[in-house]
Amino acid sequence: YFFYFLALLLYVSTALNSYGFDDEFTNISFFEKYGLSTFLTTQTIDVHPPLSYLINGLLYEVFSSWVVVRVISALAICAALFYVCESFVKKYGHRAANLTFLFLASNPAILLWGTSLRWYAYFIPVLLWLSITPKKHGIAYWAKLTIGLTILGYINYIAFLVAPAIILNYWLESNQHFKTKLKYLFTSSILGLTAYLPQLLIFFNVHLPNAGGQMGSFFDSIAGVFITQFSNQGVFPISIA
Repeated sequence: YFFYFLALLLYVSTALNSYGFDDEFTNISFFEKYGLSTFLTTQTIDVHPPLSYLINGLLYEVFSSWVVVRVISALAICAALFYVCESFVKKYGHRAANLTFLFLASNPAILLWGTSLRWYAYFIPVLLWLSITPKKHGIAYWAKLTIGLTILGYINYIAFLVAPAIILNYWLESNQHFKTKLKYLFTSSILGLTAYLPQLLIFFNVHLPNAGGQMGSFFDSIAGVFITQFSNQGVFPISIA
């Protein structure tokens, strides 16, 4: 709990003292121009799904402060980190939980993104929550998978890449009979795709054609992995070491 307190102190203080980065300024400029309707406007001019814009807009409408919105993001990421750690204590023991918490909470990229105004601040907590499978392997088990993946898909299209790993995890963790798992997974897939179909159409018709600036070479991707995992993203590119 002492390390929980340190992490909370680190993330909240970062949120309070952040000057923001370029993508955050883009977010702010959207809201200055379009107000709460930003989440609808970005469906026609942006490359990201609308949910993070909607959450940002609602929080800003209530608190009238981007600093407070960042603090709420920091609290959300900390709550998700604590949830994962406590779940790992029960399932794998203290050593696994401590190592997991160390690698996640001290990751500079998570610290930067988890205290920001961008979609990462909402995607990461939901992803961490979704990564912990329920104890009881019934309807609620597969409902969590369906709801979690649908929410991730409405936050960012990176959900398409993480979905196979999450689905595989739920499949392997389930102790149900093969045919029962197959039935639940099929039903979950149909329900999830139905709920996500409106956004999927916008993805293919609007966001994908606008996504040229979001794509790079394989080398760029490898460099991005190095920067985010082995470097200090928070001060990049000033201090890679």
